[in-house]
Amino acid sequence: MSELARRALEKLLSAAENAVGREAADRTISLCFSRASFPDYLATETHAEKAQCNAALMLAERGGAVRIDWDLRAGDKTCIDRVVLTDMVLLARHLGVVPRWEVIANAMAEFADHCGTHHILGDVMECWRRGVQARGTRPGNTTDWLDAISIVDLCRQSGELEIPVRRLSAHRLDDTKRIEKLSSLIDAVLQSDLSTPVREQDEVFSELGLIKYPQTVLLSGAIDTVIDGMTVHMPRPYLGLPPLSVSAFLPRARPSFVLTIENLQSFHEFVTTMPPDANAIVLYTGGMPSPSWKRLYGLLLNSLESATPLLHWGDIDLGGFRIAGHVATCCKNLSRRLHLHAMAAPVGNGTPAVRKKLSKDEVSRIVELCDHWGWAYEARQIVDFPYAIEQEGIICTDTQYASVVTTLANNV
Repeated sequence: MSELARRALEKLLSAAENAVGREAADRTISLCFSRASFPDYLATETHAEKAQCNAALMLAERGGAVRIDWDLRAGDKTCIDRVVLTDMVLLARHLGVVPRWEVIANAMAEFADHCGTHHILGDVMECWRRGVQARGTRPGNTTDWLDAISIVDLCRQSGELEIPVRRLSAHRLDDTKRIEKLSSLIDAVLQSDLSTPVREQDEVFSELGLIKYPQTVLLSGAIDTVIDGMTVHMPRPYLGLPPLSVSAFLPRARPSFVLTIENLQSFHEFVTTMPPDANAIVLYTGGMPSPSWKRLYGLLLNSLESATPLLHWGDIDLGGFRIAGHVATCCKNLSRRLHLHAMAAPVGNGTPAVRKKLSKDEVSRIVELCDHWGWAYEARQIVDFPYAIEQEGIICTDTQYASVVTTLANNV
């Protein structure tokens, strides 16, 4: 087939694929051979090249796929004015391709058993219908999505708090690194949303309990812990705990508050600058808290009086508030309430270290999280000052402990 004719027919087929399932599907689909719509035809350098194109299109017409409208001013069937699609199925067959609508139909059949529990598959197919990639997947890449769903479902149902990611990948998907390659799809399945920014792989895996190596929970405070039946005294400034080996916590004194911190640098600075007489328990979440971390956090809260104030400090961005939401869920499960510390832009302290301006969608999602958990002040602040701010850009490190105490004195 003439390459020029194939390009013309492929443009027609593409228009038909885009129209399927939309109101435009009933409209006439055609391609004008004009400088605006198909300049390649008018730019042909030889009569032979144009004749070959015309002959190839006439063959498609005889097969019932298209109708040719000729430019009568140029003579008898020497120059095409436009080509009109008459049968998209016959056109796809004539080109020897599987059209997108068939690919989508096959995908719907493959996804059928999972659409009820994973509504994101509907969004994936809608992207594919429009010829748009969904998280980097093209129409028909159903195996990638089904593998991602199988991993999410397995992790949620396994009951295991720490699952070696490469061992699972090898046993389940016959490829030690396939789960890591699918992290953006796993992220989309977890969030049930294609429009949200792709999270870091470690954050996604942490939510499911997938680990590359055993995690360590860093904890500081006047509290002892029972590890494998042995009571371990908590030294200062902190101790690293194997979360699955901890069976109990034994407070040495009633803490004035429990603070969880998202970032490692902020945790180190906070616990190393606390005054000697400080009475607080501080934990590093490791970014997104993992199931094993949540288990340990639950043991800790159950060892403390229910009136103990619980706070969380993280980045002022969508990821930071998502992490706070996971910690808040742990608290809610134990009939406790989580408050936020320093997760609103400071007022009257000069310009904070802004990383970027938050999109309207990010602000909306943060406000939605704040409304859900009762963080009204932070919701108002993020609307008034919609910028992402790192923990380190909020207030001076050596005043952090005093800042928490002041917050508590003002009735959190």
